[in-house]
Amino acid sequence: MKKKETCQNCQKEFVIEQEDFDFYEKMNVPAPTWCFDCRLIRKMIFRNNRALYKRKCDAPGHEEEMVSIYSSDKKVEVYDQKYWQSDNWDSLDYGRDYDFSQPFFEQFKKLFKEIPKETLEAVNNVNCHWVHRTDNCKNCYKEIASFCNEDSAYNTVAMYSKEAFDNYALVKTQLAYDNYFCQNCFKIFFSKCCFDCQDTYFSENCFNCSHIIGCTNLRHKKYHIFDQPVSKKGFEEFVAKLGSFAFLKDSWEKFQEIRLKSIFKYNFAKNSADCTGDFIENSKKCINCFTVKEVENSKFILGSGFSLKDSYDVFAGGFNTQSVYEFSEGGGGTDGKGGAYNILFSRDCTNSFDIFYSHNLKNCNNCFGCVALKHKQYCILNKQYTKKEYEELVPKIIEHMNKMPYVDKEGRTYKYGEFFPPELSLFCYNETVAQEYFPLTKKEAIKQGYSWKDLEKRNIKPDLKTE
Repeated sequence: MKKKETCQNCQKEFVIEQEDFDFYEKMNVPAPTWCFDCRLIRKMIFRNNRALYKRKCDAPGHEEEMVSIYSSDKKVEVYDQKYWQSDNWDSLDYGRDYDFSQPFFEQFKKLFKEIPKETLEAVNNVNCHWVHRTDNCKNCYKEIASFCNEDSAYNTVAMYSKEAFDNYALVKTQLAYDNYFCQNCFKIFFSKCCFDCQDTYFSENCFNCSHIIGCTNLRHKKYHIFDQPVSKKGFEEFVAKLGSFAFLKDSWEKFQEIRLKSIFKYNFAKNSADCTGDFIENSKKCINCFTVKEVENSKFILGSGFSLKDSYDVFAGGFNTQSVYEFSEGGGGTDGKGGAYNILFSRDCTNSFDIFYSHNLKNCNNCFGCVALKHKQYCILNKQYTKKEYEELVPKIIEHMNKMPYVDKEGRTYKYGEFFPPELSLFCYNETVAQEYFPLTKKEAIKQGYSWKDLEKRNIKPDLKTE
């Protein structure tokens, strides 16, 4: 069976396939009322990667200024990382009874805004500064959504790498600068989609190569410049000239001319089968998946992997994770330990299972509508219940969500089965990842019901010029 639906958000038509209905039936959830793009934006609008501000710490006895993803005009309490991660406060203190006279999302919104926020989200890092969504790193600076790196800076989605600067989607690589989607490399610069390469400059889609400059689509080659073989001495002389910015710029421009004449596959897929999308590695039976690694039997996945299975609508999740739906930014531990299972309509939940409509849970299970809990189970709106009480109350809440749905300011309806409404996000549209993938002007964003933040004036005086 194939069914056409009209997206509740953008009013465009989208198709639900029989395989989709099979998944929804297995997860015991209704079919979506939003199209794939709108569902993705809805998850992205809760994630601020790069908009950093200075504000004072709101922890008791603290007044120090700190760097935060929350601007000072956000009406929430924000704690420094050390205090937030300590046992000096208890999120269960914010627990409350479920109120059947109000929509669920109205109650969750109040809980979500009242609980203190962590100024930047990062754990198990050593000597790292201004890092966000980054774990298990050492001597790093301004790393975003990265883990297990050392002596590195300005990377986004970099993993198990060392001495790497200004890279995106870098894995197990050392001495790297300004690369995209490269893996298992050593000394690689200004390159894209290169694997198992070393001493590589300005190259794209090269595998197991060394000492190459300005090359495309090479396999098992060494000492090549602009796709032509050269001597070892010729290569070394060329590299020596790259110390000149003018020569480097000219070399880059020449590579762009070569690149535009090269032939590339319609997508990038390595060691993968029965997959559609792009930038897919070591995966199988993945539909509409983008920038994924080790994903199996899943659909509508972006920026996820490392043993993610049997899941739909996941953004930035993975690590031994199975059977999750409408889920973002979580899963098992980035250290390879733990895992996640059966998490629905939630974000930032790690090493947890049987979680519904929750945010920022660690090592929890059987929680519904909870925020910032650790090592807890059988909780609803951060209130502790017995196993019997929890199992009796959750079906009643789901029924209540369907009978009394939340309606946002744009008239969109949220019954059980919908992710958090965008207006619950503490960030404006242009502060979030949504603006990077689905850019809007201020006028367009406001027309679509999103909030917008004008840039704050910053008094920045450069003390070192590029010259």
